[in-house]
Order: sequence, then structure tokens, then C-alpha cells
Amino acid sequence: MRKYYLICAICLLGISAFCQPKKLPGIEDLKQELQRLKGIKYVDKANEISGTYGITGFPQFLQRADSITRYATLALNESKKIVYKKGIAEAYLNLAAGQKIRSIGLRSSQQKVSPALESMLNFIIQAAELGEEMKDVQLVGNCCLLAGSVKSEEASISPDKIKNLSTKYRCTDLDLLFQKAGDEKTEGEICTWSAEGFTMSGNYEKAFDFSQRAIRLNQKVIPLSKTKEEYAYRVYLYQQSLSDLSTLYKEAGDYHSALEYLNKAEQAGITYNRKWAPDKEKAAIFQLLNQNDSAFFYLNKNRAASPDNSWTQLSLGYNFLAINEPDSALFFLQKALVGLKKINNPYLVAPATLYISSAYEKKKDFKTALTYAEPVMVEAASLNEKPRPLMMEGYELLSKIYYGLGKSDSAYLYLLKYNALKDSIKNKQFLFRIHTARKEAQIGFLNRDNKIKEEQLKQQAQLKNFLLIGLFALLIFSFFIFRWLSLKRKNERMRIQKDFELHQLENEKKLTELEMQALRAQMNPHFIFNCLSSINKFILKNEPDAASDYLTRFSRLIRMVLINSQKPLITLEDELDMLTIYLDMERLRFKNTFDYQIAFTNRVDAGALYIPSLLLQPFCENAIWHGLRHLPVRQAG
Repeated sequence: MRKYYLICAICLLGISAFCQPKKLPGIEDLKQELQRLKGIKYVDKANEISGTYGITGFPQFLQRADSITRYATLALNESKKIVYKKGIAEAYLNLAAGQKIRSIGLRSSQQKVSPALESMLNFIIQAAELGEEMKDVQLVGNCCLLAGSVKSEEASISPDKIKNLSTKYRCTDLDLLFQKAGDEKTEGEICTWSAEGFTMSGNYEKAFDFSQRAIRLNQKVIPLSKTKEEYAYRVYLYQQSLSDLSTLYKEAGDYHSALEYLNKAEQAGITYNRKWAPDKEKAAIFQLLNQNDSAFFYLNKNRAASPDNSWTQLSLGYNFLAINEPDSALFFLQKALVGLKKINNPYLVAPATLYISSAYEKKKDFKTALTYAEPVMVEAASLNEKPRPLMMEGYELLSKIYYGLGKSDSAYLYLLKYNALKDSIKNKQFLFRIHTARKEAQIGFLNRDNKIKEEQLKQQAQLKNFLLIGLFALLIFSFFIFRWLSLKRKNERMRIQKDFELHQLENEKKLTELEMQALRAQMNPHFIFNCLSSINKFILKNEPDAASDYLTRFSRLIRMVLINSQKPLITLEDELDMLTIYLDMERLRFKNTFDYQIAFTNRVDAGALYIPSLLLQPFCENAIWHGLRHLPVRQAG
């Protein structure tokens, strides 16, 4: 039993050890491992380090770009030495990613980004050509993904190169490409960014579908992370996709569902041990619910965690606008604009600029408001993916500004644009609500069907388990019945055998007794005849005293023989008493012609030693009748 307890304890320890989350290596661990590798393994590890630097966060762009380039160059040089094409292609792709991050760093420091983007495009083309040569769909897809992040308006790149890149390496439906390749990590990442792009452009139906796919895929691939940095990135993507779906519900006016998904995103941070709380996003929803106190609570909470965060400052400015405090709004919006301009992304700068214009409009400073609103609307209209909801707010603001300036025609013109865009967006929102309702209904039906199927499977599993348990119980019962019958038969055979052996022993005992009785029956008549003949002889010789003495001894001996003959064993002392009487009678009959003496070689307790009755008498009788009786009288002693 102790052995089974020990086995169970070992199994439990093994299961608990298996259930412990594995400790992921960090980028420094990868660097140490790289020093011990050579050849293809060295190239793959160097490319892995380079790629890991590409997902370690947004700050310190130039330093990260240097690290990406350094390890990608190591991989490229070693790959060329050993002619490892896949390693070369991945190194080119990492070099392109490094140049992309370098362009972000240069842009934030107000430097020229064209050389970095030119270099990036060259690396993409080289990597894509190798990918096509090796027929590596996944590698070509990654090239297309990185190329898609370059926009012609971002830098003065040669039109021919942009055209070539657009026609050959910029492909659509990248999510399907990676889905076909089985790369769920990249597929989830693409779905996340696609959902944000479609949300920004007002295509809510597609954004909703991509958001749902992104949530499912990003959560699924979190356990597949190979490094700490990748793990943090996968968790971030999962939380971001939940936040994107919250934004969609917010745009549709379903604020409670929006808050629900933000709470899920916050819970994911707790579950996966990541410090991320959607305070700004919650504040935006409470602003729409006209619960400004709650909005300020979350914004101040976020501001305490990161005082210089441009997004927090932007949200605070917008909230002060909502409560009609333009001066406080301008304080935070101006600070936010400075920080967002460093990133130099028009999609980020436009909201801050437009909110500043709105603050001046509330202060009745229409001229200043116009200097902010008009340029940003021109830039927004020139973007490939137009931020339609933001443009709707801009048209409404321009209409108010021109009305304040007394330019009714321009005010009316922008009011018409506002209404047209509003109707379009509202129509899309309405269609999105229908789409969402249909999707939720489908999900509800699917959930119901799944529950029915799960219930059926559960019942089938229970029935199967019941049958297995019943079969197992029947086998155990049959085993015990078989065992019981076997033991019963065995015991019966043993009992019969034992009875047979006892019966055999009893028969042997009876046979022995019969033999003894037969021996005694043969010996006793002979002895009795001799004794009676001797008594008769004494009577005929007229020796009454001798006859009487002989007859007394004879009667005593007969009585002892009759008593002891009933016993299988008698004491040696009783046997010697009978033998003494017999010898005295024989000596008397032969007129004292011999003497006898009974002696023991060793000390023997005659009263404690048992022997068969009349065992010694036949030997003495034969000695007297066949030995001593024929010797001379003097030699008979």
C-alpha cells in the first residue's frame, strides 16, 4: 500500500511541476546563448534577437534601431558565408524593420527620414525576391506587411520605386495569406491593425469582424511566446484588440458594452501580469455619458501614473472642453500637441489640433480657431485613409467658426458637408448596429447550438462513462465470483483430499490394530494351552501348592493381557510386569531350571515410555522354548 501512495505522490508532483508556467528567456539570455552557437543555429538566433528588439516597445527608437541592425548584420554576414538563403532573407527583413524604426526616431527629432525609408524599401525588395525564389509565402507576406507601413506622402521617395513596390510587393488580404501559411501570430497582429484602420475610416462592419478575429487569435498565441518581450507584446495585442472592440461599441452608442470590453482588457492585464489599465478609454466613455466626474477620476489616475503622457493630456483637454472650461483645456491640449508632433503622425496630431481650435472657438477667438482648424482639415482630406468621424467634427467646428466670423456662406457650406458626412457616418453606424445585432444573434444561435451539442456530448460522455463503470464493475464482480468459486473448489478438493487422507490413516490404524490383534490371537491360545497343560501336570503329580501358585499367576497374567490388549500402546512398566509374571510362570513350570534378570543399559523412565502391548513376550517365549529348554540344567542359568 505504501508503494501506491508513493507512486501517487510522485505523479502529483509531476503534474504540479508540469502545470507551472514556464520561465521565458529574455533578450539578454538570447545574447548569451548566441555566443555558444555556430552556423545555421547562430544565424537563426541572431535573427531572433534582431526581431525581438523590434517588439520591445516604442521609446528609444534610434537605440533600438541600432541593436536591430547590429544583430541582423551579424546574421547576414554569417548567412552569406554558409550560403543560407533563408537566413539572408530574414536578415534583410530585420534590417528593413530597423530602418523603419530609425525613421520614427528621426521624425520625432525633426530630422529627415527619406534616407532611412529608401534603405528600408531596398532591404524589403531584396528579402521579397529571395522569398519568391524559395517560394516562402510567409516571408513574402512579412515583406508586404512592412512595405504597407510606408506611405508615399511620408517621404520624398522616387515614384518609380513606390510604384514598383505597390504593384509587386504590396498585396491585399494579408490576413488570409498568413491564415493560409498557418502563422496565427502575424494573422492576429494584422487583424488588430486592420480593425483600427477600418474604425478610423468609419468602416465599422469590417472593423467589427477584424476585432473579433484579433481577440481570438491574440489570446490563443500568448502561450506560444518564446521570449519575455514577445510575451509582453502578445498580451498587449490582446488587450488592444479588446480596446478596439470597445471603441466600436462606443461609436455605435452602446456604452455599456464598450465599458464591458474595457473591463475585460483590464482583467487581462491582471491575468497575464501586465501593467496596463484602460483609464483614458474609460474616461472617454464617461465623457460621452456626461459623467464628467468619473471621467476626471480615471484621467487623474492615469496622469498620476504617467504625468507627461501626451494621450492623457489630450483626454484631459477634451474633458475640460466638455465642461466648457476652454482655458484649462488649452493648457493640456497645447502640451499634448507638442508631444504628439514628435511622433509626426497626422492621425495622432489632427485630434489635438482640432480640439485646440474648438477651445478657441468657445473663447470666441474665431480667427485663432480658424488658423488651427483649416490646415488640419486640409491635411485630413488628403490622407489615403480619411479619419471620417474626426472630419465630421471638423466640418461642424468650421461651420461654427465661419458663422462667428460672420461668413454665412462658408458656414452654410461646411454645415452641408457636416450633415452629409454625418448622415453617411450615422448610416454606417446604423448598419453597424444591424451588423452587430446580426452577429450577436448568430453568436447567440451558435452558443445555443454549442450548448445543445455540449449537453448532448455531455450526456453521451455520461452514458459512456456509466457503461464503462458498469462494465468495469461487472468485470470486478465477475473476477470476485470466479475467485470465490475457484477458492471454493480448491477448498472442496483440499477437504476431500484431507478426508481421504484421514480415512486412509484410520484404515491403516485399524489394519495395524487388526494385525496386532491377529498376532495376539495367534499367540494367546498357544500360551494359554501351555499354561493349562502345566496346571494339569501339577494336579496329576499331586502338587496342589504349585498348581495353586501357578493358577494364581496365570489368572493375573490373563487379566493383564485382556486389559492391555485393548490399548494400542501401554507403558514399558506394565509390559515388564506382564513379562515378569510370564517368566516366573515358565520358570515354575520348568522347575526353576533357569534364572532371569531384567536390566537397562541407560537410565529409562519405564512409566513414561510407551510401547505396543505384548511386544517383548514373544521374544522371551521363543528364547525359552527354542533355546533354554533344550540346554542342560546347570547351563540354563
